[in-house]
Amino acid sequence: MRILIFTALIVIICPAMAQNKDALLWTGLEVDLPVTKDFGLKMETQTRLKSNFTQLATLYGELGAGYEPINDLRFSLTYRYSRKDKGDYFGNENRFCTNVRYKIDVVKGLDLRFRARYQVAFNRLTVVNDIAPETKNVFRFAGSLKYKNKEFKRIIPFVSAELFFPLDPVLNGDKLDTWRARIGIDLDLPKRITGTIFYMYEHENRSYDNINHIYCITLGYEFKRLNKKKKKKKDEKPRLNEPEK
Repeated sequence: MRILIFTALIVIICPAMAQNKDALLWTGLEVDLPVTKDFGLKMETQTRLKSNFTQLATLYGELGAGYEPINDLRFSLTYRYSRKDKGDYFGNENRFCTNVRYKIDVVKGLDLRFRARYQVAFNRLTVVNDIAPETKNVFRFAGSLKYKNKEFKRIIPFVSAELFFPLDPVLNGDKLDTWRARIGIDLDLPKRITGTIFYMYEHENRSYDNINHIYCITLGYEFKRLNKKKKKKKDEKPRLNEPEK
């Protein structure tokens, strides 16, 4: 286990020491609010820098809601508002995503996770000065492996890969728009604080291949569940207005 974590850290850190003109840095904050055992809300904000961390590329805020009808199966809906660098100005982008996640326990401590996402991005809803809104519909599929061990319960290494399939428009006739590969660690820190550190290799299919080396650090906080029911004491009798079970 120590070797696995050490290897993950080396793979994350070493590429950052190389000089890449296409290195990006993502930093963000997340807040999770479980409402019930099966339903929760999430808020996230992130800053993304490009050109070896020297230029602002994107700022965004995101709101989401998730529902888990059965163990290990989760549905969620998110909305993101972004300001993106368009060269000589920053443009608006709205994005809605629907997600389905499923987890499979492979062996003790090791689980395999899948996520399917359909996303719709647009800069506005109406035509302005005879210019139609910019829209982009994409289907994304991701898979990941995570390993948990009681000896290192606060550090969870993972690897993942993701494919982007353009639906409308389809650029250059390519069926695969982008693919990504990640390696990193999740942190389960004290006081309900969480974190994620990862390195991601991104390959975008454009008129010329665009390759990005992305480094990400995020911190999060998870609130206590809002409607958590208190357990009754063994000798406590039901209240008069409480139905018998």
